[in-house]
Amino acid sequence: MPYNLYETTLAQLIERIGRLSIKEWKEGTFSANATATTSMTDTKRREANDYFQNTSPISRLYVISTLTGVAPVGEEREFTDWTQTGGIGVLAPAFTASLPAGGTYCILAEYSWAEIREAINMALDEVARIALVDKVDSSSITLQAGVYEYPVPSGFTRIYRIIMADANENFYNSPIPHDQYRIVRGLDVPAIRFERMPAELQLEGHMYSELWASASLTAGRKLQVEGFQRQPELVNPFDVCYVNPAYVVAQAAAYLHMTRIRRPENEPDAHREQYDAWQRKADRAKGDIAYAFPPNTKLVSI
Repeated sequence: MPYNLYETTLAQLIERIGRLSIKEWKEGTFSANATATTSMTDTKRREANDYFQNTSPISRLYVISTLTGVAPVGEEREFTDWTQTGGIGVLAPAFTASLPAGGTYCILAEYSWAEIREAINMALDEVARIALVDKVDSSSITLQAGVYEYPVPSGFTRIYRIIMADANENFYNSPIPHDQYRIVRGLDVPAIRFERMPAELQLEGHMYSELWASASLTAGRKLQVEGFQRQPELVNPFDVCYVNPAYVVAQAAAYLHMTRIRRPENEPDAHREQYDAWQRKADRAKGDIAYAFPPNTKLVSI
């Protein structure tokens, strides 16, 4: 089975965009437990007093992780005060929980975490039909006696292999021959239909209804379906992206700069220049996105 070549988290993508494109990435680790849900502490920060609340726009702190992985992960708040001595920031509105020592964060100003995340997901939408990722389902289909059609497990856009479990519930058997099943797409939910006709008796363009003999599919056993799905939307900091990050970062950066273009085309505009540069990078990287599907891969949905 093919393996996904890239595995980049949402947090890593946003960091690359922050460092390379929008040039406003600041990160850190909380050095002490906050005394309230409206404060943070990081003694390693060296910005001058009142720095973060005086940026334009006002800087925002986004919580990437906590040691326990619970709230306030994923929450973002504005600075209302910053004191260099002790590295203490005051934020509003209140977080749903206090900020714990060991948790990680980033600070953004012009672009929010949510805006960068949406630009990344827009970039993924752009290549949804060509940048597919591996998908395996070995629990959704249990064979039933006399039943030869089963709904395709959710999420698949293409299927290239189906294996029936052996008596020990392992998927070590040879795959079911590709010419003994087909995908029926004209249904509310696409289906896998098993049928068999000797190859020497098949005529091109004709459909046959002779089903598999009962012994060929063993009731009670699971099917493992292997294929491809589109890249799922990235929501949480550690959601994984399997699409080439060179393309994702460049296309998201282009979208972000495009939203800040304010001047006509005949006037200098730094964001327009950045947009043009990043879009060229994205176009080049997009041209390299292509998936060589295994032989006899079957289309489920477009």
